[in-house]
Amino acid sequence: MRFYKLLIGLVLTFAYTATSFGFTELREWTDAHGHYTFKADLIAYDSEHVVLQKENKDLVSVAIKDLSDADRAFLKSSEAAEQKGGEPDQLNTWKLESGLKINGKVVEYGERDLKVKRYLRGETYVNDRDIENLPPVYQEIIPKIVAHFANQKFENVDEMNQWLEKQPNREVEHKCEGVMLELENGDRYGLPFFLFSTADRTTLERGWQRFKSAKENEKQQEKESFYLRAQAQANAQNLQSIREISEMNLQLQGYNAGLYDLWEVTLIPARGNYGRPMKVVVPGTNSRQATQNALQRYPGARIGPIAKVRDRRR
Repeated sequence: MRFYKLLIGLVLTFAYTATSFGFTELREWTDAHGHYTFKADLIAYDSEHVVLQKENKDLVSVAIKDLSDADRAFLKSSEAAEQKGGEPDQLNTWKLESGLKINGKVVEYGERDLKVKRYLRGETYVNDRDIENLPPVYQEIIPKIVAHFANQKFENVDEMNQWLEKQPNREVEHKCEGVMLELENGDRYGLPFFLFSTADRTTLERGWQRFKSAKENEKQQEKESFYLRAQAQANAQNLQSIREISEMNLQLQGYNAGLYDLWEVTLIPARGNYGRPMKVVVPGTNSRQATQNALQRYPGARIGPIAKVRDRRR
């Protein structure tokens, strides 16, 4: 579902219900070949990917096809659905910079033009809808959006209206970048990033540049929106510092049991690129060889942390 399906323009936010989550014991996950195992908590999953949180709190996305038969069966079970409900759909309480809090869930990234016009007969329309017909909370947010772009400060709709009456054609129009939010009643609205508190904005903006760079690649954009929802859910559950979701590649090549160790190598996109961090599991007799093997598969990447994950010779 795209951002242009909003009922009204760029208006609003959602918030996160302060539901407490009881973490279950970490589950052991295994790659399809049985070479690599790790313990992690299930955060979210869709038809192609699962987002997990490892013991060190790192968030990783793994292609479901690269997991063992047992893991794939687990993700289809009622137990998995009961743990996290599959697609991340938890209502969260999000805080705006102004202190306003709203309950809802993230749906996807998007951008939309917001047009606010003051008519001579005394009506103010927001994207062709009378502002007086909007819920009170939206009426409170619209002036904040307009004030941001105008470098003004409006305490309420009346002050915004007075300013609009002095503008050319008594209207303003701006392109807003943000997220789609679904409220408890099922209504969906858009909220620009700049209205959120610093902490929540950090969560929501992750992946936005990758989403934009995908342009017409709808599948990639859907993937980034899925990561956005998973990130929000993980942040809500952890109530601690936010971590980037890294993709993990478990397709081990050239592995000869007993001759090599397995290494988890973190690859960071080259500066200026919007690619997602990648964790790859590769064979190697030492960390240097593991690094070389990883770079052969992903040339140009920068090397992050490296850790031995299994020694088959012991």
